[in-house]
Order: sequence, then structure tokens, then C-alpha cells
Amino acid sequence: MNENRTSTLAIVLSMLAGMGLMHLYENDKTEFAEKFSIIEECEKVLAEHNVPKPENVGREGVINGYLSAYDKYTYYTNKDYDSAENVEWFVNTMPTAYGCGFAIAYNDNDELIFDEVDGDLYAFQQGIREGDKIVSIDGEVFEGDYNFAKKLLGKDGTTCKLVIERGGKQTAVDFIRHSAEKDWGISYEMLGDTLKIKISRFGLGVASFIKRDMAEYVYKSVILDLRDNPGGLISEAVSIADIFTGDGYVTEHAYTGTTYDYKTTADEDDIDVPVVVLVNENSASSAEILTALMKQYGGATIVGEKTFGKGVYQADEYLSDGGVLHYTQGYYTVGDWECYNGKGIYPDVEVEMRSVYIGTDDDTQLQKAIDILN
Repeated sequence: MNENRTSTLAIVLSMLAGMGLMHLYENDKTEFAEKFSIIEECEKVLAEHNVPKPENVGREGVINGYLSAYDKYTYYTNKDYDSAENVEWFVNTMPTAYGCGFAIAYNDNDELIFDEVDGDLYAFQQGIREGDKIVSIDGEVFEGDYNFAKKLLGKDGTTCKLVIERGGKQTAVDFIRHSAEKDWGISYEMLGDTLKIKISRFGLGVASFIKRDMAEYVYKSVILDLRDNPGGLISEAVSIADIFTGDGYVTEHAYTGTTYDYKTTADEDDIDVPVVVLVNENSASSAEILTALMKQYGGATIVGEKTFGKGVYQADEYLSDGGVLHYTQGYYTVGDWECYNGKGIYPDVEVEMRSVYIGTDDDTQLQKAIDILN
């Protein structure tokens, strides 16, 4: 083995050891040695055939090469999610910022300010101006945690108490949040007596928007279009199901053995009309939870293709080097169904169709849904 390959192998081993993997070595030294002798053998074959070596495979790449053995949702990153830059991006891409017409920033003095204010939207109408310093939010003063800015976010119509500073003078503002639901991709269409609701993802407030907007339509049946919906907040998916269903539940099973139930409840406001749920192979996570709830507790008919099959959930853990381990913490079950992770949810009526035809005259899945409801 030449010097370069020896060095490469040594780096790999040292990095894996740094991630706490030496317990594998201690538990079974023979198996560990055999595994890494294969790495050496692989490198030898690749070198003999002049296969170009990968470039820029640094520490993060080596760590993630190992973590990929757990599942595709587990990975390490050295990105600082709590940095000023990342928090600014997060807040400024949320429906509250869009709806109110503002963007925030942490300035050179590490102060939180309204960096941009749209003169035609709600923040400006409530007296907020570009350059205003945010002294406190709901009585809490910024003390170095950049996530402080996320306190500006919330559901449409809710209020937070701001103290802003302009020209050395402080002013109290009861700031009413206005969320731009269109940025979450909710759309409505009447198809005869049927109301079609397209939900692109489950962001904060989506359920309340849908419940509010449905009151403006007269319909005899509903189509929930969850095709190409990658998921989002499970609480929002459950709240949408609660509009239509009686008593139901989703159980969150942590691998530590603890459980938590999300519940729907029967009440006089439940909407009792025939429902079809449209799904495809890109309907995942919370979209699958809503699908399962509607099938079990809402009597809905599922039309389309088998769903993606993501029935697990993730958590983040900050590590000693400042990096973040994003890992699978547990799994979901809906009612008495088994976990569908890796399997997906099969439709009652299968209609194969490429996503490119969604919303066109060739949308055969939608046509089938209408036929069923008629």
C-alpha cells in the first residue's frame, strides 16, 4: 500500500474514532479490522484502474459516510443554525414576514432591527419603519440568542408586544401578525359542487386558514389534493383532519420508549361531506399522516399512487465541535395502523400519472376523484 493510501486510511480511522466509534473496535476487533481492510482493498483496485480520486472529501463527508448506515435522514452538518445569518434567513422567509411586509437583520452593533418595511403592508400601517431597533418582544430583551427574532412569528391575527427604538426614543407597539398563507401554497377551486383544496405543505397556520376560507364556499363534497406535498408540521396536518373527522389519534413513538398522542375530536363544527384525498409518490410525512387520518376517521377515499413512505421523525443535537447531528428520533403510527415507513400508503383507487400533468386537462387522477364524488 503506497503512502497516500496509508495516509487516507489513517485519516478515515482517526475520524471515525473521533465520532465515538471505537466501541465497535473494542467490541469486535477482528470484525473491525476486516471491514477496514476492505477499504484498503477497494482503494487498491481503484488505483490500479486509474479511477480519479474524489475531491474535497473532508471531515464532514467522512462522518456522513458513516451516518448514512443509520438511515437517509441521519446526517452531520457544521452549519450553525443559530447564527445571525441563518436566523435572519429563516424569519424573512416565513409567512408572518411576507404578510406583514418586513424583513429583519442583526446589524453591525448586534442589534435586531427592521431592515426593510413595505409601505403598502401591515407592518408599516402599524407604525413600524425601516431601521427601527427592536428592544423587546413580549417583555423579553435580546441577550445574545439570535433565535430571539423568531418571537416575531406566529399565527395570523395573533398579537405580540413590541418595544421599538427610533432616534433614541422608545415606543410600545401592540403588533398584530398578518400571515401570507399563499406562501404556503394553499389554493381553492370549485369543480361543480366540489371544493378542491390544494395543500403544498403544512406550514404554521395552514389549518386555521383552511377552516376560515372553507366558510366562504358552498359545496357538497371536498377533494384534498396532497400530491407532491413533502410534509411539514404534524400539528397542522392533525388540525386539518380535525375539521372533517371525529375522535382519532396519531402516536409519536420515541425510540427511548416514550409516546405522545396528537388527537382529533368530534364536535358540532365537523364538516360531514364526502371527501377524496389525492396522493402520489411524492406525498410524504405529514401529508401521509393527514391521508391516514382521513381514511380511518373521515371515511375518505384515497385516489392516486402509493405515497412516499416517511413515517419517522427527526431531532437535532448540538455536538462538542459546534456541529449538529440530525437524526431519526422515532416513528409515527396513525390509529391502529402499523407504521408505514418505507412502505407508503396504498390508495383505494390507483391511478398512475406523472406529476407534470397535475392541474392540466390530462389530470386523470383529479378526473377519477370527480367521478367518484359524482
